[in-house]
Amino acid sequence: MIERPILFKPEMVRAVLDGRKTQTRRVIKPQPSHFMNCLDGEPQPMSQPNEFYCNMSGFDSDPGSYIKCPYGVPGDRLYVKEDCYLWRMQSGELVAPDGGDGPDAPVYMDDPEIEKIENNRKHLEYNYELFGWKKVTAQQSPRWASRITLEIVSVRVERIQKISKKDAMAEGVVQIGKSFLMDPEILNTPVKYSNETKLCGPEYWGNDNAPGAFATYIDKISGPETWENNYWVWVIKFKVATKKGVLKTC
Repeated sequence: MIERPILFKPEMVRAVLDGRKTQTRRVIKPQPSHFMNCLDGEPQPMSQPNEFYCNMSGFDSDPGSYIKCPYGVPGDRLYVKEDCYLWRMQSGELVAPDGGDGPDAPVYMDDPEIEKIENNRKHLEYNYELFGWKKVTAQQSPRWASRITLEIVSVRVERIQKISKKDAMAEGVVQIGKSFLMDPEILNTPVKYSNETKLCGPEYWGNDNAPGAFATYIDKISGPETWENNYWVWVIKFKVATKKGVLKTC
């Protein structure tokens, strides 16, 4: 078993913790050529039993035409990296809390007191540029700040537009009334109309079908036209191996 990092946006971390998300799609890099005809399906083990490769060109005789799956194989684990606040000492060192639940433990973006922390940063007397709560991106977050570890159940590859309603729901899409959306928290986002600011319902934010909601979201996080270009993606199905609860804040 090998453990690797994987980055998730805050709304997808919530979906994992809520039990709504059990799949993730990641664009294959580099993209296979347009004439490839045999990638769709299960990746095949190659020279090493713990490595998965996918054929890029359709020619089995070409060893250079295979792409290694960077996320691993069934049984491997992925520790989730996400945006969070970490406590920085005067020395500049980011603190790894003893036991994970002290006053200087990581504070995640879904913590109900995150707004208080962000406001306090603006008003406390000491210089937060030197020490105090520091916001770090998922890319910067250290291993010890991870609160979720996933175990890979299966790996496959497919065109992104092949996603079904069932798989879109497994990606974290939720249905509210007749609308589908990836992040229900967006319903709390005020929208400005002329001189008025108000909250809008799911019909404003959502889509009339689950794959459509996923398409809107994947273009947002993976770049415009990801859906339109119908990229090949790794489809990682997973289960939660370990997770921590919402940790204590200040």
